[in-house]
Amino acid sequence: MSDAQFTNIDSSSMQSILRQRLGIDARTLAAFRISLGLVLIVDLLLRTRNLRMFYTEDGVLPVSLLAEQSPMVARVSLHTLSGEMWFQIFLFLIALTFALAVTIGYKTRIATGISLILLLSLHARNPYVLSGGDALLQHLLFWSVFLPLGERWSIDAHRRGAPREQIVTAASAALLIQVLLVYGVNAVLKLRGERWMAGDAVTSIFALDQFIVLLGPHLQELPVILEIANWLWIGLLVASPLLILLTGRLRIILVGAFGAMHFGMLLTMHLGIFPLVSIIALIPFLPSDVWNTFDRNPLLNRIKLAVIPFQTFLSGKLLLGSSENSFFGVEWSPVRLIQIIPAVLLVGVILFNAIALGFAPVPAQADETLSGAYSDSRWTMFAPYPPTEDRWYVAPSKTESTNQVDAFHRSEIQWEHPNNIAATYSSARERKYMSNMRHDEDLRPSFARYLCERWNRNHEDELQTVSVYALETPTQTASDSAQERVKLVEQSCGTSAMQT
Repeated sequence: MSDAQFTNIDSSSMQSILRQRLGIDARTLAAFRISLGLVLIVDLLLRTRNLRMFYTEDGVLPVSLLAEQSPMVARVSLHTLSGEMWFQIFLFLIALTFALAVTIGYKTRIATGISLILLLSLHARNPYVLSGGDALLQHLLFWSVFLPLGERWSIDAHRRGAPREQIVTAASAALLIQVLLVYGVNAVLKLRGERWMAGDAVTSIFALDQFIVLLGPHLQELPVILEIANWLWIGLLVASPLLILLTGRLRIILVGAFGAMHFGMLLTMHLGIFPLVSIIALIPFLPSDVWNTFDRNPLLNRIKLAVIPFQTFLSGKLLLGSSENSFFGVEWSPVRLIQIIPAVLLVGVILFNAIALGFAPVPAQADETLSGAYSDSRWTMFAPYPPTEDRWYVAPSKTESTNQVDAFHRSEIQWEHPNNIAATYSSARERKYMSNMRHDEDLRPSFARYLCERWNRNHEDELQTVSVYALETPTQTASDSAQERVKLVEQSCGTSAMQT
């Protein structure tokens, strides 16, 4: 056999290896698109619980305060154009519309791009309520802009001929590698944490009542299970590169193991959308074998046949003979350079994470910029050091009739350790904001003002003064004598802060 023949065989084998590991089945991509659209919808609906509090001028972060704290962020957010409730509702409805378009696969690339813009704008409007789940959702949506999400199971698919079986591009590789970076960074941070390597980090986390919900209290009574979960999770994180290296059934098993861990978090911990987004991030790793099995299922085939006429009807009503990349009949064609962008950006993302973990030198001129930017966005997830104290808040306030009330919870003042700290927050985002407010003095006067205005808007007996305390206690200690009361702010309603 000649050298040229060897070269051809090696080249063909390498391409096959890359396709198996960095390619994404078109059906997998469709399942990912549907799930991504649904989580965008769920995220928006969950945010409506705190719509006035977090996104309007009457809330805790007026546009003027955001501009003082983060001038650049305030300028790029569409949500800062008006602080009125009606405007925020309007933008939420627009975002819901495009999220629905992503879900059904209608003008998919455009809908995905606009959903990304609106999501980034929403995140910029109040960065103090964001978590790792929000950062991961941003990344997933960004890489999705460069992928043909509407290739299968979509309205757009009806205008095409035979769909591709597999998508193998720089963008498909970037989407998969992005997820590995999240797990890889977290693995390094956990390996650097003493408690994680001692096997009791998960036990420590489950002692934090502010995070524990649903089945979580039952697991608190099973320390052996929690220790096993500690080592199992570290093992999975260390083995995360196998999500790409493995193929077929072995990859399915590993994806299932990661998914089961995230589902366990969903059932036991108050983490907002993080577990849901993490589960969705695993979908692109599912190989063709999964869908081939479904295709052989008679019941699923009958369901598919029943759905086809509905899809055809929608495609006839919505597409009107237009292409995916058109608005009202005006064609929009991405330039060829769009195929190169994901590859270039992926290199940058990998380098950025390597610098943050200390595996690559930081350019002198970018030292402060990189370290500062990464401090808020790295994939910590209770690493390297889990919190060691629980925290809740009390806002003792005096009304005009000299009644003492808790303006935060709108109830009687209770200084005692709550039976369920997680229930003292209306949402995971409220807990996140309160934690940031605890450590940022600039946020406290605005929060006190918000409490005054919220109370006075709904009560005839108006507030005269409001104070806010953070109550902290070591984990696994519910004794009142162990509490530390930290006074954050005291303010007369209608005036500036008296004491912080």
